[in-house]
Amino acid sequence: MQNPIPPPQYWTAEAAQWAAQQLGLRYHDGMQDWPWEVAETAGLAQYFCLYSQIDGHAAPARRIVVLELILEAASNGALTDAELQAVWPHIKALLDHDAEALATTVEYWCVWQAEEANLDEEAFRLSPFLREWWRTHYPLPPPTAPE
Repeated sequence: MQNPIPPPQYWTAEAAQWAAQQLGLRYHDGMQDWPWEVAETAGLAQYFCLYSQIDGHAAPARRIVVLELILEAASNGALTDAELQAVWPHIKALLDHDAEALATTVEYWCVWQAEEANLDEEAFRLSPFLREWWRTHYPLPPPTAPE
């Protein structure tokens, strides 16, 4: 069953500072794409653990920023295809549990402007998985204007 696309939600500097402190990662305000700059594949288990510890009533920004760490760590090319396949169910479980808060992040990582045939070159390694998840939960977003 598809739901309406929820309103956008994003991670915040406060959420990034909190995650950095929890994980012992570097952070400064000039790091525009903080999760992408610090995520390491070796930290995946730690990121999943931190995500599981976030209070369900906490600001969604914390869940979003930790999800960004997870997506980047899984997509950065250090995992084999088999390892990526193995980590996907854990990511999917997070998305299924908190779809509304995480939808904006997933939509970005779907890279809808890229053609299916070109995902290897124009998108993230997780984009095919995320697109499949998106299609079961939400309608396709409206096309974006060319830049």
